[in-house]
Amino acid sequence: MGALMTAKTKSTTCGMKMVKNDGWGNLLTGFGIKGKDKRTGTLIQGPTQLSEQEFNDLYRADGLAKRIINLLVEDMTRRWFTIENDTDGLMEAEFRKLKAKPAVIRALRQASLHGGAIIVVGIDDGGTYEMPVNEGNIRRLTHFHVFDKWRAIVDKEYTDPTDEKFGKTELYRVQPITGGSFIVHESRVLRFDGADVSDQTRRENNGWNDSDLQVLYERLRGMGEALGGAEHMLTEFTLGVMTMKDLQGLIAAGKESLVRTRLNMIDLSKHVLNTVLLDENETYNKIGSPVAGFAEVLDKLIQGLSSYTGIPVTVLMGESPAGLNATGASDIRRYYDMIGARQEERMLEQMERLCTLIMAQREGEFHGQELKGWKVKFSPLWEPTDAEIVDTRNKQAQSDNLYVTMGALTPEEVAQSRFGGNSYSLDTKLGYERTIEEPDEPDEPTGTVPPAPDASAE
Repeated sequence: MGALMTAKTKSTTCGMKMVKNDGWGNLLTGFGIKGKDKRTGTLIQGPTQLSEQEFNDLYRADGLAKRIINLLVEDMTRRWFTIENDTDGLMEAEFRKLKAKPAVIRALRQASLHGGAIIVVGIDDGGTYEMPVNEGNIRRLTHFHVFDKWRAIVDKEYTDPTDEKFGKTELYRVQPITGGSFIVHESRVLRFDGADVSDQTRRENNGWNDSDLQVLYERLRGMGEALGGAEHMLTEFTLGVMTMKDLQGLIAAGKESLVRTRLNMIDLSKHVLNTVLLDENETYNKIGSPVAGFAEVLDKLIQGLSSYTGIPVTVLMGESPAGLNATGASDIRRYYDMIGARQEERMLEQMERLCTLIMAQREGEFHGQELKGWKVKFSPLWEPTDAEIVDTRNKQAQSDNLYVTMGALTPEEVAQSRFGGNSYSLDTKLGYERTIEEPDEPDEPTGTVPPAPDASAE
């Protein structure tokens, strides 16, 4: 058998190098032998590229597809974000006044569904849409218009390889459903992308990413077929089977109407009297359709869809976790971590840009002054219990007490760090810059030998 299970080697020469492609092969079973091993017939195939209309139809007609898109966006924006050092809540007030949050949510949803979207920001700076923003002359922001990638066409890209924006879009040609098209400069746009793709695929997508539903299409279709099949099984769960004497002869004699009339009479008597009336030569039986194992198969399909989306089954299907002492906490934590990463990837840069424009408004709450030390911080989705909060603060208090006792912190620094902001904080901020004093160096020896004691003094 050892002679049959051999290492196969295919050698080719590339210039001066010998390239070997090695693997195991079995001549009897065909294992590893091209043309004989069944596994070699399984190849990766390109995806079914969906159109704009197909994405719209999925969102409108498939409840699971719509739930996936909505869940991801809702959880990304549910707790929103805060601005570090904005103790007066000015940024939140500006977002409410400008109605910016609904526009951001819609753009994220369109980007997730179609693979990309933009928000065209109306900026009163003395310039037009196609001109770069005059950052120092922003009077106010006036409006937010959302367009999906099918309406926002990449018109021009940065082509200078020494430019940090090389390869990115410089100008968009916006083609609204109503009204004429117009050109807008990227500095007046907040761009939101979908699922990341290779450079080649992005080029095929006319400069955009993929929809989050693109990779899920086959799984969604399988779920639709399975759920539809389950409904058909319910309609045929119990079948009535009837035998009738000389049935073929009656049909051959053209008496189908007689057979149909007889069946209708049986159905009528069954409904009215809950009894089936039969002739002495007729029989009537009920046969149930077997459904054993179908629920397990359906669960596997749901789990497969869950793994593709990264959304736990308990969240995706709205189910309570099954099993003894099951809470689903670990799955939820991992899901929230994924949402946090998604916020960093798909929202952070856009929100930083929007906040910068808001602060630059001369007629806004910030009066054109940028907040010192500001930073976008997404609010965590995982909320600890009251007991966990108390335990954490108790441990932090013990640490703070130790640092104060040893002189590493002052009581004022601890109070300011924990309770000086909008809410309790675990971050410790020093009130002044610490310096480490180096110890004094000992005097260097002079190199002279002390005189010997005088012997005559003894």
